[in-house]
Amino acid sequence: MLSDVIDFLQGMDIYAFLYMFWFFVIFDLTRYMFSLVGILFSALVEKFSTPLEFTAPVSVILAGHNEAHALEKCVRSLHEQTLKELQIIVVDDGSTDNTRQVARQLESRGLIDRFIVATVLFLIFHLQLYAR
Repeated sequence: MLSDVIDFLQGMDIYAFLYMFWFFVIFDLTRYMFSLVGILFSALVEKFSTPLEFTAPVSVILAGHNEAHALEKCVRSLHEQTLKELQIIVVDDGSTDNTRQVARQLESRGLIDRFIVATVLFLIFHLQLYAR
């Protein structure tokens, strides 16, 4: 039976084949060709394109309350990122643990750029500046 089908298809000329399978040529073949072209195009773009590098400076503000136990690990994690220009500012929100000592040590070792202690007077002053 399969040999009869193969013999039938081999005996057809191109016009008879297109007449019999016109729907495949118009719909399915074009669909697969567009998919193939899309895959090849995306592979070429990926192969020949250069990755973009983010070079703008980034400022990270770490605000926390009683976060001495996690502060150094967080700062070290930020330094492990791929960004070249990174400014780290630590804001202590009135902590009662040793967050200030840890932050001052990180600042003296150059791991953070600035350490700010946010007190009530500090917040009132800044709110007055922004209210104007």
